[in-house]
Amino acid sequence: MLLRIVALIAVLFGVLALLRTMAMARRAKRSKPGHAGPQGSNSPNGSARSQKSTPLLPCAHCGAHAPQPEGVLHNGHFYCSLDHAQAAMQTQRKPPQ
Repeated sequence: MLLRIVALIAVLFGVLALLRTMAMARRAKRSKPGHAGPQGSNSPNGSARSQKSTPLLPCAHCGAHAPQPEGVLHNGHFYCSLDHAQAAMQTQRKPPQ
């Protein structure tokens, strides 16, 4: 019985050590040059803006979310690409059958 308790404690310490190692590796990866931190000061293009400040909007054609600067706004509707904006215009032009 005592041996089982000791083995369980050893396994728990092993799991905690593994989790700690993974957390340290994640922190080391974040601190590498070129990685945008909380202020975005290390971004490769020199911009202080972070990706989180760009709003994601749903496409009126497919429903996928895309960053606002990368999409197309037409007639008050947001589209994830020019192709979807054109496809929406074509479906609006078709006569009802």
